Amino acid sequence: MCVLTCTKYDCAQCQRAISDTEQLKECPESSQGIKCEITTECITENVSADQCEVCEMHRIEAEVAAAAEEEEEAKKANAT
Repeated sequence: MCVLTCTKYDCAQCQRAISDTEQLKECPESSQGIKCEITTECITENVSADQCEVCEMHRIEAEVAAAAEEEEEAKKANAT
């Protein structure tokens, strides 16, 4: 079992879900000098590995790495 934590940043002025680091550059109200209010929701629960965002991210990274390795091996085989 994994722990799934979701954090949501909502800009009350422009009604868009935006990440903390992108808030100032992407929020039109913030660029016009209007202060956006951020609400954060944290939900933590036990979930199975196939529902865990972190596990899914690691699985995708492993698939990409394996595909890159296979491609590299194919290039080496074709070169010889």
